[in-house]
Amino acid sequence: MKLYEYRGDYFSRKLAVAANYAGVDLERIYMELSELKTPEFLKKNPNGKLPVLETPEGVHIFESNAILRYIARLDKTKGLYGSDILEESHVDQWLDWFVNEVSEHYFPYIAPYLGWFGDKKSSKAAESKLRPALKILDDHLKLNTFVAGNKVTIADINMMAELFIGFRFLWDEKWRKSIPNITRWFETLVAQEPFAKEYGRIMMCQKPLEIPNLQ
Repeated sequence: MKLYEYRGDYFSRKLAVAANYAGVDLERIYMELSELKTPEFLKKNPNGKLPVLETPEGVHIFESNAILRYIARLDKTKGLYGSDILEESHVDQWLDWFVNEVSEHYFPYIAPYLGWFGDKKSSKAAESKLRPALKILDDHLKLNTFVAGNKVTIADINMMAELFIGFRFLWDEKWRKSIPNITRWFETLVAQEPFAKEYGRIMMCQKPLEIPNLQ
């Protein structure tokens, strides 16, 4: 299978981790922004966005969570989509919850630190909405090793890949103490070979980034 992606993009990296767990070989094709509006690429994804997966049948799938679900379904014995219909529903529940309750605030929170958009004020406003959502996840992980079921699923993979930026660049020891169960969960995941193969050894944040050009 071929994965068309930006190099280092979080959306694509989670797909690589899922493929590692699933035992799927990906041919990773790194693209530039200028290539996404070409007629050839628009046949793969009319939205002109990455990532895109090309299946062995030559069919193209876009939207990272749709690709994530496809990979998880390739071999159900791996358990990436849960072990039964109830766990599958919980995987879907947490995938959707994360998009609606965490990602919505997480990206405006981290964006100013990375120089994408926004400022200190907008980041603080987003952080104030992000923390209650993380509290829900932290409470859930107090009683559960993984997000859905008793082993790693694509719900874990999706969350870890996004929260990586926080743990690596923004959340120092003091910040992490406010989410101890998420921190334990994160450390458990990144120690596993399918994650380590993609991310290498992850150093937790010691000194947070600062927002450049504060107003």
